[in-house]
Amino acid sequence: MVLDSQEVILRRVETGLGASIVPLSDDVLATLSVTALPFGEPQLIRRLVLLERQDRSKGRLSAALAQAVTETRRRSAPRSR
Repeated sequence: MVLDSQEVILRRVETGLGASIVPLSDDVLATLSVTALPFGEPQLIRRLVLLERQDRSKGRLSAALAQAVTETRRRSAPRSR
C-alpha cells in the first residue's frame, strides 16, 4: 500500500495500522494518540530555507513568513536545565 499523505500516515498509525518514521512537530504530536520515540543519536536536524525570486527580494510576505518561522523555532527550541 502506498500512502502519499503525511496526514493519512499519521491517522493509520493512530488507529493501529502500523508504524512510521516521519518528521513531526511537537504541535502535531500533541494532537495524536501515538507513542513517539527519538530516532538516532544525535537527533537529526532538518535545515529549511526560504526561497524567492531575486527580483522580488525583501517582499512583505516572505519577511512575515521568515519572522513567523523564526519565532516558532525559538518557542520550540529545547530549554536548558
